[in-house]
Amino acid sequence: MLEIALAIPIGMIGGLALAKGMVALIETDEFFLPAQVQASTYAYAVLCVLITGVISAAIVNRKIRELDLVGLLKTHE
Repeated sequence: MLEIALAIPIGMIGGLALAKGMVALIETDEFFLPAQVQASTYAYAVLCVLITGVISAAIVNRKIRELDLVGLLKTHE
């Protein structure tokens, strides 16, 4: 979960920079398109990332608990 907490602000900053960069590439003298990102867009993105992260962590945790560590550590010589 620490990785997700660190990635969310970095992703928000990177996403805004990417959106502004794309708008700057499209913009001409006759055509202006403002790069506006609403707070609800950030909230939806954070919610999706958190839900996906929790589901992924639960799946990985279940798989790790299913491992037979004693059997894995035994080697046949």
